Amino acid sequence: MNDTNHTPAAVRAALAEAERHDRTSTLILVGAAIIEAVLLGYVLAAIDFGDPTHKVMFLLAMLTYFTLGLGIAAMAAKTSAQNARLMHAIQLMSERR
Repeated sequence: MNDTNHTPAAVRAALAEAERHDRTSTLILVGAAIIEAVLLGYVLAAIDFGDPTHKVMFLLAMLTYFTLGLGIAAMAAKTSAQNARLMHAIQLMSERR
């Protein structure tokens, strides 16, 4: 038995996997934010704000985008809370041993 800490191998593997997923998610989120910023800049440069139709289309697109963004943020908050509960449960299990 060469485990220096008392955390089971399965728990360590699960935590390492969660850490890898977290890093990957962060990289994907940053990449998506950069792409969205570039596309928004392109739209703002291409739109004719003198044309009322362009203004309405832009407003409707931003309202839709904002609504989707709020939904994604709510899902992320819920997932984060679930992950925190899971990590707390793992910590409690490891303290029992």
